[in-house]
Amino acid sequence: MLIIHHLGVSQSERVVWLMEELGLPYEIIWHRRGADGLAPASYLALHPAATAPVVQDGDRTLCESAAILEYVCHKYAGGRLTVSPAQPNFYRRSPRRPILPVPNSRALTSW
Repeated sequence: MLIIHHLGVSQSERVVWLMEELGLPYEIIWHRRGADGLAPASYLALHPAATAPVVQDGDRTLCESAAILEYVCHKYAGGRLTVSPAQPNFYRRSPRRPILPVPNSRALTSW
């Protein structure tokens, strides 16, 4: 079962939505931001850069929502809701699905 480490006001909602959409079981652990808006120490122990979400699948820890969504769709949903690497359009670039997922913070600063 996947463990979703949710940090309020973050991209964690994407992973929760996907798990609900696919009907997959998961556990959610909430990490509340401090009054300063920063991630708590419990979250920093998972990811020193404090980006969210962080997902644990057994002994594997994943971060970056786009990569997590691809991972879940391919590992647990038989490729539903995504493009398979075997399909000819997998490598086609589009604004919705770049060849390599770009972290949101980087995408926002590059425009």
